[in-house]
Amino acid sequence: MELEFSSSEITDIGGALQEEEGLKRKFRRKLMALKMRSSGIPVKMIASSLDVSQRTVSNYTCEYRSGGLKATLEDSVEDRTYCPDSSVEPFWEGLEKDFRREPVGCAKQASVRIVKLTGITLSPSQTRRLMTKLGMSYRKAGQIPGKADGQLQLDFLCRIVNSCQAKSSRS
Repeated sequence: MELEFSSSEITDIGGALQEEEGLKRKFRRKLMALKMRSSGIPVKMIASSLDVSQRTVSNYTCEYRSGGLKATLEDSVEDRTYCPDSSVEPFWEGLEKDFRREPVGCAKQASVRIVKLTGITLSPSQTRRLMTKLGMSYRKAGQIPGKADGQLQLDFLCRIVNSCQAKSSRS
């Protein structure tokens, strides 16, 4: 499906992308798809870069063609996509700085810290999801040997190294 954009339409789309600070994620995605489509980028590439299906990109294009920019930015009643915004999103930068400055050991500790900083209580699974979005990863703690003798281990390693050196000098 070909869609020709006039220079004023391209300017309007670009302006809507830059000017709207409170623009919802789905509208930003629609405008990005239209902007890429106006640049001649194939639908398949647009869909993969925006993480939507090709059909969705075509729907965005049809919606724009039928009603223009107003229809694209209009919140319709028949909108089937439900993508809630996070209640923690306004505190994102502060949480990220705090977690980078002083990392937490588990989701429970992170949840307690989030409540202290924001006043918002999250479930452990939501806390883990938030920590993953912040770039934190899970680490499994290793066991510490209970009765390890450091001197015996050093002697063992020295014997192995000496035996390897003796074998290599014979060869």
